[in-house]
Amino acid sequence: MARSDTTPNENLEPSVFKLSGTKTTACLATGFSRHNKTTTDPKQTYWGIFNKTAPAVRISGDSLYNQVAILSGEADEEQCEKSSPEPCDDTLKPDPKSVNSADLQQKKMTDSHNDFLIK
Repeated sequence: MARSDTTPNENLEPSVFKLSGTKTTACLATGFSRHNKTTTDPKQTYWGIFNKTAPAVRISGDSLYNQVAILSGEADEEQCEKSSPEPCDDTLKPDPKSVNSADLQQKKMTDSHNDFLIK
């Protein structure tokens, strides 16, 4: 993960991720230390994607930059995918033995409603 305590001479590379929604696909570059890092190095596979979008920005209080580009075709998607890390095969699965607060709240409301109906 990118650090926010960078020194002025550090040159951190962006982490690039493909983001997919129902109708839109985007490419996110995050955690880089030079504002023009995504647009000035034509050797990088993501270079063409970010040259067509708004400049990189820093979130208030952070020293690292972020940039997002809406992907407009298969070529853009391939460029973003080549820059992205390998997908993680691990997925989070709910533990059937765990209890969440929404379940408890629903039970409390049901029990309270049943008490009201009985009385």
